[in-house]
Amino acid sequence: TTGTPINETTPTTIPANETTATATPVNETTATGTPLNETIITEASLNGTTATPILVNETTATGTSLNETVITGIPLNETVTTGTPINETTPTTIPANETTATATPVNETTATGTPLNETIITEASLNGTTATPILVNETTATGTSLNETVITGIPLNETVTTGTPINETTPTTIPANETTATATP
Repeated sequence: TTGTPINETTPTTIPANETTATATPVNETTATGTPLNETIITEASLNGTTATPILVNETTATGTSLNETVITGIPLNETVTTGTPINETTPTTIPANETTATATPVNETTATGTPLNETIITEASLNGTTATPILVNETTATGTSLNETVITGIPLNETVTTGTPINETTPTTIPANETTATATP
């Protein structure tokens, strides 16, 4: 693949966290921009028109991962077309608390940049220096988190967003590893 995965069972001595690697991946389903040494994840989420791979407990090379079945743009166990999730149960209505919905959401309240029908994932992983937010069965909208446990740069099970969190449990403190929090969690 472009940016060949590393840390495989029979890799050459290619260090992790590389932008490029020329070794042949082992026991791997990979594609450009997929994760490395990942645990099994049922599906990726839509980010506008791009499905973002979900990286769990992983040290990854920029844009490339190993031991992963997620391929950029195609979520696992899910048929996804541009902006429209498929093979979901039929929703009755588009949920409230939504600013925009660029596709007909199914079993999910989605807005541009939010995920669809994700399973619980233990943690987000860094892709370079940016932590990818993992949204789990959430009602989300751009800039606002509802019933969410993961926000970019904020640990799991926290409820701080740059917008106003809704239907959240009251946290005792504002979580660590945070640069700014413009609303009261």
